[in-house]
Amino acid sequence: MTKDLEGGMTFTLALQILTSSMATCDRPHLRFYGYQLLAQCLTQSDDQVRLYALMELLSNCPYATIRTASIGLLKDQVIQHGRQPQSVFGTRILIDRFLPVIFDHVETQSAEFADNLTFHLQAIAFYYFLLQWDKHDKKVELKPRSCAQQLTKFIL
Repeated sequence: MTKDLEGGMTFTLALQILTSSMATCDRPHLRFYGYQLLAQCLTQSDDQVRLYALMELLSNCPYATIRTASIGLLKDQVIQHGRQPQSVFGTRILIDRFLPVIFDHVETQSAEFADNLTFHLQAIAFYYFLLQWDKHDKKVELKPRSCAQQLTKFIL
């Protein structure tokens, strides 16, 4: 991930520039195009790059709007690649690596919770999506009762 792209730019730096531009741009259509560019870059990348980029966005990005959008990008990756036999997006990595990072950002103070309501709603919607998505395949091995206890631990 630190491999130099053309001109000495690393992938991480390119990701930071793109997300900073998206978060601070005052034109909605340019933010939308930035999001679409990021989604296309993820779609064209291999699983390791996708995992790294999404983990970086969810855990280290200082912009709440980008972290919220990253949950949607993660969901898109599960939809597009989760049923492929060799993809990590249909495995326990979703539960073991991503859910703790996503729910680690849940603030319990009422003012902070209200400020980040869209993030919390997106996180819960992603969890519900995983429950429904895994219902037939059982690849991720979501167990509703144990996951509900884990979710309760993160939120409460």
